[in-house]
Amino acid sequence: MRRHQPIPATMAVGLGSRVEDEEARAEVEVLNSRLEKTSQLTKRIQASLNRLEASGQSLGDAIKPLSSKTQILQIQGRSV
Repeated sequence: MRRHQPIPATMAVGLGSRVEDEEARAEVEVLNSRLEKTSQLTKRIQASLNRLEASGQSLGDAIKPLSSKTQILQIQGRSV
C-alpha cells in the first residue's frame, strides 16, 4: 500500500490560506445574499407601512365628520 507524503509546511500554509480565502469568499457571498434579502424585505415592509398609513388617513378623514355629528347629537340629546 502506498503512503501519502506529508505536505511541506510552506505548501500547507499556501493551501490553508487559499482554502481560508475561498471560505471567506463563500461567507461574504452568503452575507451579501442575506443583506439583499433583508433590503428587499425592508422595502416591502416600508411599502406596507405607507399603505397602512394612507388607509389610516382615509379612515380618519371619513370618521371626523361622523364624530362631529355624533357629538352634536349627544349635546342635543342632553338638552332635551
